[in-house]
Amino acid sequence: CIRDRVERALSVVEKFQVALTCVNQDRIDMGSEPGQTVAAMIRLRNDLMHFKPKTNWSDEQHHLQQVLQPRLGVNPLTNSAPWFPHQVLTPKCARLAYEAVRAFGAEWRTRMGIDWGPASEHTGLTDQIPTD
Repeated sequence: CIRDRVERALSVVEKFQVALTCVNQDRIDMGSEPGQTVAAMIRLRNDLMHFKPKTNWSDEQHHLQQVLQPRLGVNPLTNSAPWFPHQVLTPKCARLAYEAVRAFGAEWRTRMGIDWGPASEHTGLTDQIPTD
């Protein structure tokens, strides 16, 4: 079916953007926050889920390193190389992902005119994610 092919052809973020277009709202700017971090987290998720081993030279940067390293700092549990995945699998990365996706969702819901009432203020997961 054409609808299924179109749906599979769009990324998750593109589906959110299409919904905004359908209600005559501006798309969320993926070049600024929280869009930039959400896009990086989606790429990180894809890199982890579809990992393909390869040789990493010490002077070679992972394509997400420039975007995420300033936000994540150094993994306190290891100082080993390569940067990916050793420096991204941290509680700080989980918190960064949670906060960026939450901000993206809040912006999207506001533009869509969706009010979740008290549910939109739920922060129960925040307490479960370590800060360091």
